[in-house]
Amino acid sequence: MKSFITFLIAVLLVMTAFATQPTLSAYAEEPAQAVSPLAVTDDKDKTDTPAATPESFEVTGYSITRAGVAVVDSIHKNEPFDVIVNILDKRSPGAPLSTPLASLNTESFLLATPYAIFPRDATVTAEGFWKYSIVFHTVVYTGKSNNFNFTLSYSDNSLPLIEKALPFHQCIPDATTEGGGTVVKGTGFVLKDARYADGQMVYAGEAFTLSAVILATNGDVPVENVTVSFAPPEKLTLAEGSSVAYVGTMSPGQSVPVSVNLFPGASIEEGTYTVNIDISGINQKTGESVTATAKVSVPILQPERFEIFNAQLPSDLTAGMDDGMGYASITLVNKGKGTVANVSVEITGSGLTTSEGKQYIGNVAPGEQKSSDFNLHADAPGQIDGMVTVTYENARGEEKSLERGFAVNVNEAPEAEPMPGDGGEMPPEEPAGPPRWVWIAAAAAVVIVVVILFVRRAKKKKKASEEAYLDDDEDDL
Repeated sequence: MKSFITFLIAVLLVMTAFATQPTLSAYAEEPAQAVSPLAVTDDKDKTDTPAATPESFEVTGYSITRAGVAVVDSIHKNEPFDVIVNILDKRSPGAPLSTPLASLNTESFLLATPYAIFPRDATVTAEGFWKYSIVFHTVVYTGKSNNFNFTLSYSDNSLPLIEKALPFHQCIPDATTEGGGTVVKGTGFVLKDARYADGQMVYAGEAFTLSAVILATNGDVPVENVTVSFAPPEKLTLAEGSSVAYVGTMSPGQSVPVSVNLFPGASIEEGTYTVNIDISGINQKTGESVTATAKVSVPILQPERFEIFNAQLPSDLTAGMDDGMGYASITLVNKGKGTVANVSVEITGSGLTTSEGKQYIGNVAPGEQKSSDFNLHADAPGQIDGMVTVTYENARGEEKSLERGFAVNVNEAPEAEPMPGDGGEMPPEEPAGPPRWVWIAAAAAVVIVVVILFVRRAKKKKKASEEAYLDDDEDDL
């Protein structure tokens, strides 16, 4: 009996150890274009993958939420919340493809429940890099430092432990007591809101405004000489104005809007660009520096300039006949900066058919043009409304289409001439061989020749007879 109880206790200890693991190697959700998190690369792929360094991984953004709503006010000790951190793996395209793992590495934040860390939304960017999000579910602030430290790794051990730290300025450390016994809570900064291009898409070659709202947390002391500085990446430049905004003094709980005008060059690569917002000030009571940094990710798109450059379409056809009038040619040109893929062309219309059907063109590179030729047929006379449809995929893998309508008049086929036996008169039969007069002339010539020969023969015979008679007379004498 004692051995059986010992066995049960051992089983319970093993189950408890598995239940308290801090990570979960399964995705909470997987979008349509997500890369399988369990696809481990082979040895060749690992060899080609550059060595991982902390600089290889970029935190492109994070959000702090509670019940699905962004937390913009202060977070105090023992208050729970959720953290979503966006990670970009900037190594060689497509690597790695195994499950990301993460764990907390700080005493300032604890997990309220086991299995509370999991990755999700794994996708491949336009540049071929791997990006995903790490969800820290039900995090509890302990009231100590507001630095959120965590480590990253991969399930196939292709990545050594990489440590990242994020300063959560919403988290207010325990209040400090000054010499007089007064409890003082410091004031920090958080990014309350950020918007770009008034909620519209940002395209290369078009200036846009990045707006932000800076919030001073609920401390006890104002912050003086507050300055907000926008630091865009190299490929984004200022369109106008300054990248630094002087705010002045901010009281606890006060929010201030700031903005900057940015310009992405026309040749900028399509992708997501991170703008750092650096906030600094001085605690009015202690004179200590108060700083914070927020990141805003701005997706920049290349305008699509793929179009039907020229369309040669017939205006008239003959019903039921292929008389060469149905030739059509469609020319496509890509004036944009990105390649369009899987291009196909089709011409349709009620009663309208083509010998070629739907034609696959393939990929069209920037600055390239391609053509597709068709031969159109119509079965019945009348007017037909046709449609040229071009389908393709843009650089983001989105399926798009171009359309151009046209009208064609179908004429009736001409009446066929009656054939023999169809009730029409028989055409006069042409004699075979030479004409009749030739034969008559030939016969007459033969007769004349025969007569001449007969006459000559008769004359010779008569002459010979006469000469013979004369010879006989001479002999008698």
